[in-house]
Amino acid sequence: MTDHIDPDAVLIQHETEHPADIEVPSVDPIPVVTVGSVAVEEILPQHVALRTFVLTTDNPYKQLLALDPLRVRATLLALDDDVVLTSSRAQAMSPANLEATLAAPDGAVLPKSFPVSLDTVGEVWATAPTGTYPARVAVYMTRRTL
Repeated sequence: MTDHIDPDAVLIQHETEHPADIEVPSVDPIPVVTVGSVAVEEILPQHVALRTFVLTTDNPYKQLLALDPLRVRATLLALDDDVVLTSSRAQAMSPANLEATLAAPDGAVLPKSFPVSLDTVGEVWATAPTGTYPARVAVYMTRRTL
């Protein structure tokens, strides 16, 4: 059974009654022109993970990012001093990365206070040169949510 609306029923609160002799001016339609196609991209749900790593004399290297197929982007920021970024633990342990001058690092130098964004699902390690401890590295990561 369906409910039928009675046209003679009392008006509800937000409606108003108008006399039938009011003239309503005509309105010209707004012209619409299609210029081209619009690309539509599905956006997958995402969330942010935030962390700060501390490199010390006892542990001068740490894994900042693990292998993660759901990672979209990660931004790394050395807070206290320059650090060396590498793609493996073995590379992070290189004696060249521990030299205070970083004359010939085995990896990429991440300068202090200069954020670097990486679009990678691979692992990333950081090593702090001798004499710069403690060295903090902030990680801002965006991941897809399943």
